[in-house]
Amino acid sequence: MTTSYTEYEFTKRDGTKVYEICTCAADVQVFLKMHDAENAQPVTLIFEALQTRAQSIVDSFGSDRGFNAIEDYCDRLIDLTELEKRIANSENELSNSTPRRNIRFDQYIKVAADDISVLRKQDVYRVMDLACSKVGIAKYLKMHRPDLADEIDSVLHELTAVI
Repeated sequence: MTTSYTEYEFTKRDGTKVYEICTCAADVQVFLKMHDAENAQPVTLIFEALQTRAQSIVDSFGSDRGFNAIEDYCDRLIDLTELEKRIANSENELSNSTPRRNIRFDQYIKVAADDISVLRKQDVYRVMDLACSKVGIAKYLKMHRPDLADEIDSVLHELTAVI
């Protein structure tokens, strides 16, 4: 019989977090009492939620800052608490700023235009077709070129429609 180990995040009443390895539900209860914690969550659930938020940062802002933080966590350069802070900071900074440039998306745009500001309506399909993240580039294009929103939505529907 093998023992399954699960890392849990325990949130103490003062808001600080502690991490413990648990092998069963009884371990979780013991650590809850020991740390006087309000709750406990398996780190895998937290990590999956942070991955979703990082993807949302890419889709909404065209920035890979969230995934850069995830790479640092996976390389054990930062802990889970720091990862949460970095993703939250990225979301706040990006949502409160003017639209940022995304080098990856700008490379796709350069196939059809010198700059996003001169991208023509008839080139939207070609640019979006090149990108792996159709939703991400659509949001990026709409942020920088709201005048092309109808064409972008039409192309997105065509490229992502299930046949």
